[in-house]
Amino acid sequence: MAAAKRHPTEQIVAKLREMEKLQAQGLSIPAACKRLGISDQTFYRWRLKAGQGNSILAVCTGIAMAGICPATNPVEA
Repeated sequence: MAAAKRHPTEQIVAKLREMEKLQAQGLSIPAACKRLGISDQTFYRWRLKAGQGNSILAVCTGIAMAGICPATNPVEA
């Protein structure tokens, strides 16, 4: 069994943006996930953690509010 991948926040946001574009082109969620190289479950988990919204604005806002984004939650030295 393969080890789990950890995606950086920037990569998650980029993949969610790409997912939105693919869905706008008419691809189903499973087909778009396959094209992006993530599982359906990973996509749904990211969307759920980001705040239930389908739009990328809601996703980015949810990630920032959760304190996941390094830009909004800098490491203190």
